[in-house]
Amino acid sequence: TSQPFLRFPGLPRDFGVVARKIDDKVENARESLEARRATLGDRHPRTLGSINHLASLLQDQGKLDEAAPLFGEALQGFRATLGDRHPDTLSSINNLATLSLAQGRLDEAAALLRENLSLSLATLGDRHPDTLTAINNLRPVVSHNFWLVGFCFGLIHGVGYASVLNDLGLSGWSLAKPLIGFNLGVELAQIMIIGLFLPLAFALRRTNFYYFVFLIGGSTITAGLAGLWMYEQISGHFVLFF
Repeated sequence: TSQPFLRFPGLPRDFGVVARKIDDKVENARESLEARRATLGDRHPRTLGSINHLASLLQDQGKLDEAAPLFGEALQGFRATLGDRHPDTLSSINNLATLSLAQGRLDEAAALLRENLSLSLATLGDRHPDTLTAINNLRPVVSHNFWLVGFCFGLIHGVGYASVLNDLGLSGWSLAKPLIGFNLGVELAQIMIIGLFLPLAFALRRTNFYYFVFLIGGSTITAGLAGLWMYEQISGHFVLFF
């Protein structure tokens, strides 16, 4: 008879059963992989699929170091047999990137996620669900220290405005009051704009109107205005009336 599973406070009553089921799945996956290696070879797509499946189960168990070489082997095999742009290859790139994120290897994960995104865009287009997933997967990488980027931009903006007030001969509390008032005004205006825009954008988020008018059109207008403002500041020749 098998030994009773130790019970710990706070764990569900069926935790031991679930753990044994996962162990059974891992063992079955190992046996299936060995059989396919023997009969089909290491580079057959079914063998590579079994490698990915076993690696995913190990990752679910938290055995990241054991899963990593398997994901790497599967990706190398899919690249060699199916090419870089095959959906199975793209899935393998994403699998290895996700594991790298879990291990804290952000540089490796970022490189893989960027490759996955570029290949998905070239192969599937910018509106395919897999491409949108690839874009979303980049979020943990690019937003890892996003608060610091925002803080630095805000600091530069505040210092620039303070220097203008300083040129007016303001100092001490005379400088602090307009500076605080300016920043509070900017934040309140942003909150008001977001409060008005967000419900409309959410309601239209799945329409072509949102994609072409808000996303493409809005981004183009914003980039154009930013470019003109930069030109004005560098050249001293003012084009805009605001």
